[in-house]
Amino acid sequence: MIDILNRCRDIEAQLQATHNGELCGDIIINTHNCMMDCVQCSFYANAQDIYDCLIKLALYTINYGPIYASEIYHFLETSQLLENNFLGLNRPIEVMSLGCGFGPDDIALSKYRDSHRLNIDFNYLGYDIEPRWNDITGTNALPIIHNVLSGFTCEGVDILFQHKKPRPKGVVRVQRFYRLNSW
Repeated sequence: MIDILNRCRDIEAQLQATHNGELCGDIIINTHNCMMDCVQCSFYANAQDIYDCLIKLALYTINYGPIYASEIYHFLETSQLLENNFLGLNRPIEVMSLGCGFGPDDIALSKYRDSHRLNIDFNYLGYDIEPRWNDITGTNALPIIHNVLSGFTCEGVDILFQHKKPRPKGVVRVQRFYRLNSW
């Protein structure tokens, strides 16, 4: 997780001076705070989850990445999912992640296994439609760029993480947008 966060900080620093709202195609007035405007507008104002801007991905990962990985780790700890279901398995656990992004589930599973000294191996398969996640992840949890709505199978999968529920075309999630002045 630390490597990913450092990579995100480097990406943000590198692009901070040049970002003008055009990198991601969002219609944004160029202001001194356009990166946060970009992130807020994309995730909240237009009710679309668009992750097509590298700065958005970096800021998203910095702001939410540790929380997501921690939530998954906490679930593994309280449920004892791995200990109760997979110890003694004579093969790797098949893990699939839909909408894997930067791979918080892979990070949490690996951290949990290592910190609890579990003799368990994983085959992690992460699907995401956004190719720019590869710039964030580096060598961790390289997502397979694929639209899962065009078909895939869960056959043989032991653990399935679903990070986003796919919406059919034309269905829009409505959310209110409040500008957070503290950003």
